[in-house]
Amino acid sequence: MIGAYHKDKMITGENLAPGQVIVALKEEGFRCNGISSVRKALREKFGREWWIDPEAKESIEKAACPSVLYDMYVNTLNGWFDKDFKPEVPLYSIIHLSGGALKEKLAKDILFPKNLSAELYDLWEPPEIMRKCAEWRAIADEEFTRFGMEGKVCY
Repeated sequence: MIGAYHKDKMITGENLAPGQVIVALKEEGFRCNGISSVRKALREKFGREWWIDPEAKESIEKAACPSVLYDMYVNTLNGWFDKDFKPEVPLYSIIHLSGGALKEKLAKDILFPKNLSAELYDLWEPPEIMRKCAEWRAIADEEFTRFGMEGKVCY
């Protein structure tokens, strides 16, 4: 089975409204986002054949860190495992945000069409390997958010 459907458990984003809380879930690595840029950063730091440089091993392993899987967490919050399907927390939307997505997906595609906005504060710091790759490529802070920093945002 690929998935299951229950008409009362759909999370569509239709009920987004002022005053709802945004929760950003932390990621430890790049997932699959920005890998071409990561390879360029590793080449900048460790040379043309970076993958055979023993000094690059730790950075390569950190860049290839497995993704954190949040499906069980989100399903539990949404009440999928409760016998009465009662949500622990109401979820109004789930958005996977990758590089550049705060501005494009969250703001322009989701919030602004509903005349909503969001104040994001106290967000987690990007993983060390992301910061190092940005430094090795001399990526400016403004461009860094498009480089591969991601978060999962639930409303």
